[in-house]
Amino acid sequence: MATFLREEWLPGVEIELAPTTSALYATLARAYIVPRIGTVRLDALSPTDLTTLYRDLLADGGRGGRPLAPKTVRHVHTTLRKALADAVEAKHISWNPATAAKAPKVARTKEPDHWNAEQVGAFLRSVTGDRLEALWVLALTAGMRRGEVLGLRWTDVDLDGAKLHVRQTRVAYGKLQVTKEPKTTRGRRPIPLSPLAVEALKAHRTRQKREKLAAGPAYTDSGFVFADEIGDPLDPPSVSASFGRLVRSAGLPRITLHGARHSFATVALEAGVDVPYVSELLGHSSPAITQGVYQHVRTERLEAAMEAITDAISP
Repeated sequence: MATFLREEWLPGVEIELAPTTSALYATLARAYIVPRIGTVRLDALSPTDLTTLYRDLLADGGRGGRPLAPKTVRHVHTTLRKALADAVEAKHISWNPATAAKAPKVARTKEPDHWNAEQVGAFLRSVTGDRLEALWVLALTAGMRRGEVLGLRWTDVDLDGAKLHVRQTRVAYGKLQVTKEPKTTRGRRPIPLSPLAVEALKAHRTRQKREKLAAGPAYTDSGFVFADEIGDPLDPPSVSASFGRLVRSAGLPRITLHGARHSFATVALEAGVDVPYVSELLGHSSPAITQGVYQHVRTERLEAAMEAITDAISP
């Protein structure tokens, strides 16, 4: 099993799949699969072997023998299912035992935490003058994903026209960082900029020019809107950590940077913006996805509508 994974399958997925996906498969294979079932012959692997692997990982597969999260174990199952399906295609085995293994179920993610309009305003006031103020403004007023903001180049921004275009995204998995195109066609989209965002980006551009002059030859002109003091792209996890520290300093309810995107959508829907328009701004593949994610807003608006109707017809 280990020989197949290391010498044939992992080199193959590096060619076939996106770098972040192949890196994830490699990490899971090396950390959880090879150490535990790597010595089992590929043609001798059974569904029971895999079910036992998942059970053992749930019990003590984490660091220091701690339980491994069901979501991670589910990712291990997905990795094995793909690897063994490829082994079938290569005629190393006649069937895929992962299709009959019992993988853990993962509970649905709870409704994402978000801020209301007042809290969004309070946070933006608290970060006035921060080096990445424009980044936080875009996250909360344009609904962009972290990777979309970090992948933004100045050539994608039209400050005179008050708009930008999402054309690429910058993502990280562990130490690997990759700039790539959005996953879907709707992910490549124009986004109108609020006056607040335009002013923040103008101030950010001026600051960046000063940093370039100060760094001199050491500066790398990467073209990214958001870079460090010498022009190198920002580290996505570090940006999220910075956001968390600013949230704590502002004394606001804790949300993630992705929660800023949810805050934007929630505020927009509560303000009466139609779902199809919010869906287009977010880059969702369909309005139905937007409606499903933000069902809580629809429920609140329905309840308010019913109260209004009741008041109108009450004697």
